[in-house]
Amino acid sequence: YLISLSNIFPKDYIFLFCSILICDHLALEFYRLYIILSKSLFANLIFFIRSGFWIFILFIITSIGSFNLTIKHILIMWNIGAFAAVSLSILYIKVLKLGKINKPVNWRWIKKGLLISTPFFISTIAYKIIDFSNRYFIDGLLTKSDVGIFTFFHSISSTVHILVFTGIIMLIYPKMIAAYGVNNSEYNFYSRQLKYYAIFASITLSFLTAIFLPYLLKLIGKDDFTEHIHLLWILLCSINVYLFSLFSHYSLYLKKMDNALMFISIIGAIINILLNIVLIKYYELTGAAMSLLISYLLIFILKYLYDRKSMLNAHGNLDLKRSEEHTSELQSRSDLVCRLL
Repeated sequence: YLISLSNIFPKDYIFLFCSILICDHLALEFYRLYIILSKSLFANLIFFIRSGFWIFILFIITSIGSFNLTIKHILIMWNIGAFAAVSLSILYIKVLKLGKINKPVNWRWIKKGLLISTPFFISTIAYKIIDFSNRYFIDGLLTKSDVGIFTFFHSISSTVHILVFTGIIMLIYPKMIAAYGVNNSEYNFYSRQLKYYAIFASITLSFLTAIFLPYLLKLIGKDDFTEHIHLLWILLCSINVYLFSLFSHYSLYLKKMDNALMFISIIGAIINILLNIVLIKYYELTGAAMSLLISYLLIFILKYLYDRKSMLNAHGNLDLKRSEEHTSELQSRSDLVCRLL
């Protein structure tokens, strides 16, 4: 009622908006819950239904015949996808038979969790600024049509990230966490596996998207999009750089360098805003895509350098420890010889 009074949303969209707000949030929380319960495969299924499956269905519907797509159709499909994800999550919880939660709330643990999660919260905000700020600048400096074109290509490139993240990263990364500090050979195996599979899948999917999407756009008569197809290539490069930066990101996370990750993301957000102001003004949509690519490239370089530095420090500390142990061993042997003499 308050939203309709403030003219932010038409009354016809209030129910859809509130339903999406609730269902989408619940689906995301269920995804996190199943990740914690080591049910990565089902968690990825929920994530895909919530974020991608309904989009593919909508795309197929609009590609067949002359279907007049409206905002309301998109919101309805989004609502169906989020509701389906929540429904499947609830059904699967009953199958798991986790039992009843009858323990008192540990407020001290919650307070500690809030303090620990603060750097991650700030980092998430910074990444959202990088991901969405370009559209606000495009809206202010260019036209609504330009916002739609850029958002379309950005969504297509983000699909590569969703597929790689849900299909590979979230399946292997929990195994890396479990092996870290316990079994180094197993950790190194999963780390290499993550890099090889993610790099291969990301490059392959990007290559296939870059090849087939232009033909598909011509087939459905979207000539205004084909004129800006170069945006897709830049954005695909951006998403690949972002995915590759996750390798160093996870390494730093396991080493508990949360503050370093937070500061890197803040630097990336500030640089992204400055680049958007300059590049969009002079290079329009190409400038928006380039600002995203440069920002992710900067983050990738900073994470890689910081990770390398932490590895060198770790090796240095290990060598020092070995040197001290070796010196202690020699001293013990010397004392033993003196006693024998």
